[in-house]
Amino acid sequence: MEKNRNSWVDIKAEDLLATKLRVKIINILARCKEINISGLVKKARSNHAEVMKQVEYFKKIGLVDEKYYGRIHIIRIKSNKLLGKILIDFFKMFKEP
Repeated sequence: MEKNRNSWVDIKAEDLLATKLRVKIINILARCKEINISGLVKKARSNHAEVMKQVEYFKKIGLVDEKYYGRIHIIRIKSNKLLGKILIDFFKMFKEP
């Protein structure tokens, strides 16, 4: 990734929103404080492997947090980060899917 000193976020928008599944997942996470991975898969209408692949990408860029409670896997957007705040506010402007 090329760094731009004038940008707020060190990621390209087209990479973040590259697939319909990524947009769906961000939209779901923006509306839910936390969601378990099974609920995320169900709401995104996808499969576990594909959703986990996108969650791993979001973890790599620092957009999401994960928590484990035994076998329960919880995902949430990092609302204390600028990108997280921006995405939560952006997706809440639109009607729910």
